Amino acid sequence: MQSPCLIFKGIIEYVDGQEEKWACEMDNGHILDIENPPKGWPSLYEMSSQKNSYVEDEIIVSGEYTMFLPTATITETFIDLNYGVPEINIDEKRRDRRLQQEETGTRTVLAVRVQALNAETNASAATLSDKIFGTSGDSVNLVERFSSCSFNKLTFEISTDDRVETTADGIISVTMLSSTASRTDSMVRNAVTEKLISQLGTSPSNVADHVMYCLPPGTLGSWKGMCNEFR
Repeated sequence: MQSPCLIFKGIIEYVDGQEEKWACEMDNGHILDIENPPKGWPSLYEMSSQKNSYVEDEIIVSGEYTMFLPTATITETFIDLNYGVPEINIDEKRRDRRLQQEETGTRTVLAVRVQALNAETNASAATLSDKIFGTSGDSVNLVERFSSCSFNKLTFEISTDDRVETTADGIISVTMLSSTASRTDSMVRNAVTEKLISQLGTSPSNVADHVMYCLPPGTLGSWKGMCNEFR
């Protein structure tokens, strides 16, 4: 590991449930799963008793902390910390942006629909847009649920960044020139990230506060398609 990476808590939605994973965004935009974290993870207090002497939060805040561990093993899909305690620091710019968002209670979202050689995301771009944002009249959509459950204190809206060319409101499509067969969701996710960077000219994290990857069925770890959210 040659430079710090940005820590994210991933929420993976399957058709039959969900899973949470910690991951880290590398300089090239790839998001790698974190394997074998140290004892106490993600509690900063517990880890600080072993190495770090100063922490601001009780636990790692997704999208606000960076991690660096020279001895970590990096593969195509994960970072193995080998139970070592990494150097963890706050990304002040991202912290400031989140605090500003808390005042307004509004965050931007971009969903990614993926088409590969052998499969594509089950739902069409229009259907995803309706189910996430209610653009075609679905009154019980994802954005509405967050708003209602938070008593309108937390709201999400479609990213309007000029670099995003959508196929439906809030949905960007990515076409992979490869198959997802026998490839893990991490491998497909990073391939999609590379295509997104090419299309956007920047990291997806720079065009929306939250990015959802809706992967095709057949991806390992993706029984019938899934949405990966790492923001």
